Amino acid sequence: MKQTYKETGMSITSASMSTIGATLFLLGGTITSFFKVVIIIDFCVALSFTLAVVLFGAIMHMCGPQMGFGDIFSACKDTPVENDQDFYDILFY
Repeated sequence: MKQTYKETGMSITSASMSTIGATLFLLGGTITSFFKVVIIIDFCVALSFTLAVVLFGAIMHMCGPQMGFGDIFSACKDTPVENDQDFYDILFY
């Protein structure tokens, strides 16, 4: 998780900050619809940032691959398949 946050955390943070910064210019306007658009955009950006950085990391920490569980490459073993039941056992065991 640390590596993921190091690689993508900065881009997620900078993208959300630049979007919020761009919408701040619309707050100075006198048109009511601009203010409503700013509220909607800022709420969506804040929610997506929270989900991407906080909630997704917590879910992956709880349910992510650990000790081979959830490992995509464990399903790609070089094991010969004799019949459908063996194929089922390889994928879902």
